Parts: sequence; C-alpha cells; structure tokens
Amino acid sequence: RLVGAMLLVCGPITKQHFSLAAGSAAVGAVLLLAGYLLDIRLLLWLGIFGALSGTVLVCFYGIMLKQYGWRPEGSSGGTMTVYACQFCGTQFPTYQAAASHEQQCQFGTNVAVPVGGAPQILGVPVGQAVGQPAGQPAGPLVGRVV
Repeated sequence: RLVGAMLLVCGPITKQHFSLAAGSAAVGAVLLLAGYLLDIRLLLWLGIFGALSGTVLVCFYGIMLKQYGWRPEGSSGGTMTVYACQFCGTQFPTYQAAASHEQQCQFGTNVAVPVGGAPQILGVPVGQAVGQPAGQPAGPLVGRVV
C-alpha cells in the first residue's frame, strides 16, 4: 500500500480530453503569435508554455488512447462510495455487507489467535498499585470513614 502516492489514473479516455488539450495548445499558439507580433515578452512566454503543454497533453492522450481505447458512452468516471473492512481492507458496496464481513473476518478481534493466545494487558494500569487486585483501593484507608 502506497501512502501519500499521487493519484494518477490511466485508462480509457473521452473526446473531452483531446478537446481540452487541443484548446490549450491553440490558445498557447495564439498567445505566442500575439506576443511575437506585439513584441510583448509576457505573452510570448505564456504562449510558449501553453502551446508546449497543450501539445504534450495531446501526445499523452494519444498514447493512452492507443493503450486503453475510448471510454464507453454513459460512464461518467465519477466516484463511488465503498465500505472497507477495518481489519483486512476488503471493499464492499454496502455498509451492511462490510459490517457482516467484519463479524467473521479472519483478521478481526472476534476470532481465536492461533499463536500466543488472546491479547492481554501488559504492565500495570495507571493508578493501580503493584500487587493490588483490580477494583480494590490502593494502600490503607487513612482518613476515610468506612
């Protein structure tokens, strides 16, 4: 499991991918031309950046199209809520399915531990005197009315 990994999704693409990339390249080309003709360095650099980034995007989307093809019509590619087991991480479409799985998950707390027995408290709980049974007052009862 990668923690802090960047979300990078490669898969089937839509026509909107190409439209946005081509639009970015076209706007960059217009800014580049305007910056050259009007002799404005800022427009020139913005045009270079826009044209290059749009062209690179068109190339990447072309590679993705060749590898994954077009995304089927009607699939939005949006998000979907899933529920995962807190012990093993298996995902389920409903909360009820995840909850019933957690009751019998082999990594959960409701099953016998095969080696070493069940988990136990190690050490002395805070505020408890050593050698004193739990629930009993620690030390002599001085100054208390019994």
